Amino acid sequence: MRREIGSRVVRWLVVAAMCALPVQGIAGNGTAQMVVVAKSGGDKTNPIDAVNSITDASASKPYLIKVMPGVYDLGTASLVMKPYVHLEGSGDSSVITSAIVNTDRQCFLGTVKMANNSTVKNISIKNSGGAGADNLTYIGVVFSDVKTALESVSVYSGSDNLPAGEAIAVCSRGASADATLNNVILEARSGTGTSDTVLVADNSTMLIKNSKVVAYSAGSNHVIDCHNLDDMPTVDYLSMANFTLINSYVEGNTSGANNEIYWGGGCNKATIVNSALVANGGMGGNAVYTNRDTSIINTKIKGDNNVNAVYFDFDSLLNNSMKIAHSLIQGTIPNLTNVKLLSNFDENFNPIANP
Repeated sequence: MRREIGSRVVRWLVVAAMCALPVQGIAGNGTAQMVVVAKSGGDKTNPIDAVNSITDASASKPYLIKVMPGVYDLGTASLVMKPYVHLEGSGDSSVITSAIVNTDRQCFLGTVKMANNSTVKNISIKNSGGAGADNLTYIGVVFSDVKTALESVSVYSGSDNLPAGEAIAVCSRGASADATLNNVILEARSGTGTSDTVLVADNSTMLIKNSKVVAYSAGSNHVIDCHNLDDMPTVDYLSMANFTLINSYVEGNTSGANNEIYWGGGCNKATIVNSALVANGGMGGNAVYTNRDTSIINTKIKGDNNVNAVYFDFDSLLNNSMKIAHSLIQGTIPNLTNVKLLSNFDENFNPIANP
């Protein structure tokens, strides 16, 4: 009886709180069913059990999984979302963590794996990175051939003690992958390994807006990285990934020799608007490196310690181009072939000549 009363109290508090929240995007075409995850007094004590308990979700019968404050450790498992199942935490006090790994730098397994027509909101997601090894990749959230969104989520991958391998906060892959991330914090950390905070792979599409994206490593950083995973590492031109960054802050921190804040080598098209790209430390590299069509508008680009502001790797076969307009550029642009500059300034607000 005591446990039943506790469960009713938790559910009553959750329902009361949800009454103040907008239901659009949660309920869809019907009234949302609710499953409460809590350390005690809820319907389930584990978010995996909560998702697995749902077998009849649909557009007319969506579900909301409400995760109460607490740390929910999945071990080496993954929370695999289902269509029309939405997960919402209680802010950073609700934490889902695991140490699940991918081999050969793939993008299939993460602490959370998204599904079509599902959303994750107001929660913290972590992948601790385990012991670290050269052929292992640790990912927070995976978008694999799905169209869906993260909203007000913090995603952390790796740690300062990660001796090898790769830490990735969020990755997308597959032609059907269309990921929208709004108001998120994405952070990847490694010791002497690699921090690629965001990986946009193959033919996927990703939009990040109103967000902060950061990488820390004593090895190397590709803070936002486009690659063709299926034919890695030599055929990135096969990738048709599209990436857009709006109203966001991107920062790379490393003592290593590679500090590319945004790497668009495998992007079909990259668009950056009203943002900041900042390279801190490092002994070489580029704040922005790309060899595909790239547009940067009203953005701060900051290189540091022999780090170029921008390096555009022109390829006559691709006939690619870069356009930078109304931006503050600190550092050099060593290759201006097929680069168009319009109304840009240096760190002293001196006009940068158009080539």
